[in-house]
Amino acid sequence: MNSLRRLGTSVPGSFGFPLGAALAVLVTIALVVDRLTAHSAWAMIALAVTVAVLSALTTPAAVLGTSVLSWFLLEGFVVGREGQISLTMGSLRAAGVLVLTALACVALTTTVRTLTNLVPAPARHPATKSVPANG
Repeated sequence: MNSLRRLGTSVPGSFGFPLGAALAVLVTIALVVDRLTAHSAWAMIALAVTVAVLSALTTPAAVLGTSVLSWFLLEGFVVGREGQISLTMGSLRAAGVLVLTALACVALTTTVRTLTNLVPAPARHPATKSVPANG
């Protein structure tokens, strides 16, 4: 097996961002349905975990895009409730947490991928044929 293409990104960015967007929307819907809108800190943590999980699967650009979208979802539908975005200290703090989560996770996964790719893959020896001895 190729072990996720030697720990490279398994999901290309062209599919990673839509995947992240779908995950962020599903998490936001679950937060609203479970009436966790009064607890914006828990909602921010749930979306930050979504961004962190996505960072292990796709490209840095897709992860950063998903973190920005997650902030809009958090502020527009969990905190704002009607799709309206307002810039307050709390919303700026949430944006900072989501972007820093994305940057930290991207840095970590990039470092792990780089270090893993430096280690040579185990050599595969072709099957040797058994030749009968003359004698």
